Amino acid sequence: MDTIIKEINESLTRILNDLENRRLVSQKDLDVVTAKINEKVDEAKDYKVEVDNAKGKIKALEKEIESLEIDLNDLNERFGKKDFNVILEAGNREINAKIMEKQNQITKHRQKIAELTERARSIKDLLINLKKDRKLKEERLDIVTKAYEYYNESLNKIIEYAKNNPNSLNNYGVSYPNLNFEYTGEPMTEVFDEIESMDNNEDKPSEIDLTPEEEANLDDLFEKLKNKNNDLEELNKSIDEEYKSIFGEENTEPEENTEDTNLNITENDLNTPLETTNIFDKPIEDNLDIPDIFGNENNISTDSSDKIISFFYEYGLDFNKFTTDDQEIIKNIFDESHFRKILEILKNNQINLEKIYNATRLFEKGEPEELDQILTKLLLAEQTKLNVENVLNNLGNITSANLSEVINSFGPNIKDAEITDIIMKAENLTGNIEIEEPKYLYDYGYTNDDLIKLENNAKHDIWIKIIIFPEIIKANYEYLQNVGINNLKEVFIGYPHMFTKDPDKFKAIFVKYDQADLIRCIEKNPAVIEKL
Repeated sequence: MDTIIKEINESLTRILNDLENRRLVSQKDLDVVTAKINEKVDEAKDYKVEVDNAKGKIKALEKEIESLEIDLNDLNERFGKKDFNVILEAGNREINAKIMEKQNQITKHRQKIAELTERARSIKDLLINLKKDRKLKEERLDIVTKAYEYYNESLNKIIEYAKNNPNSLNNYGVSYPNLNFEYTGEPMTEVFDEIESMDNNEDKPSEIDLTPEEEANLDDLFEKLKNKNNDLEELNKSIDEEYKSIFGEENTEPEENTEDTNLNITENDLNTPLETTNIFDKPIEDNLDIPDIFGNENNISTDSSDKIISFFYEYGLDFNKFTTDDQEIIKNIFDESHFRKILEILKNNQINLEKIYNATRLFEKGEPEELDQILTKLLLAEQTKLNVENVLNNLGNITSANLSEVINSFGPNIKDAEITDIIMKAENLTGNIEIEEPKYLYDYGYTNDDLIKLENNAKHDIWIKIIIFPEIIKANYEYLQNVGINNLKEVFIGYPHMFTKDPDKFKAIFVKYDQADLIRCIEKNPAVIEKL
């Protein structure tokens, strides 16, 4: 008996040790996320100090320029009407040079402010996801801690009693206090968190016995709430209104209908025989529109199209902005519940919903839970929201597990990794890379011969990136197009790898140079683009 008790006690002790280890790991994970949040907040504060300093320097320089302009006016007024052309020209040249110098300094400070502001925006996006991650880790730690405390207290009593009383185990009381914790699973979306927090609110209304019809009404209400991203205040308001409608609070009595409802029919009318008619007496009209009750009409009905249009309108999207091909794909695969989950996840992660116009594949291949995890992992890996928006169409081709493997392979260098490298490696692991012609380049004036030349000049991995990341290429191409580079086709075909960079990094290469000098240098020698 002692041997059996010893073995059982050792097994129970191992269970407790395992719970303790889980608690310590959860605490460590939480500490790491909290430290990361604090680090990024401090980094943002440092950026703000630099921005404020730059703004102060700009104001000082602007005042100096105003003073120089006054000096220039005084010089022209004093010597302009006299024969001091040499002095006047020298003075003008000297003062204008100082003004230009200070204007260049202002431009540099403004560029620095723009760069710091962009970094701060990236930090803000990262903090949103870090805080979401911290909340999950806090909940997980709370669960493990409560479980550990409960089992530690209860099992240690059992172990101690069994050790000291091996022959009277049947006398040990088996009634234990409840853990007083109900595990409901990790929340998948914010709207469910809000509903759950309302359920856990201390100011709960008193319980009321509802009829089956009233319960059905409440079920309908909560079903609608699940499908909408309402905040807590809107949810409370909706529920209050529904309770009023169910329990009759503040209902106004309907006005009595004072109109005479008696039928004004005489006995004569009742005795008059009805006129008999035969429906076959009249010929059937040739153009009579007979409905198709056997389903032989087009599978996509007008009602279905209207439903799709209305659905996208709810999210501020115009169905007609999708390409004709994408519209057909959407009509064929439309599932309101699935589409809604996808858009809600994008919304909760603050992704610009208009990017979905170029990411129809996300509806076709994306799984909501996977998508939520993928977005979180990318943003926690310090990829900017802009980068993520430009690869939305690719996210249905990867899994969160493969993405984690890729992110871990970069190690500490992940923050400097290009989004195209991360996603392409994840797609390679999943085996879902689709190779086709980059037809979008035709919209920029490229011919079939140009594409052949481009493919021959580009390395294989760069050519694949040009095919599968059109939004990245277009963002970078259009940036230089707007700068005013006239030989852009020559630049792109000659140095396509430059255009696969993250758009914010691509822009940072050029923004620090004077635009006129930049255009002149690139048009004179396209190879300059690699050395900037």
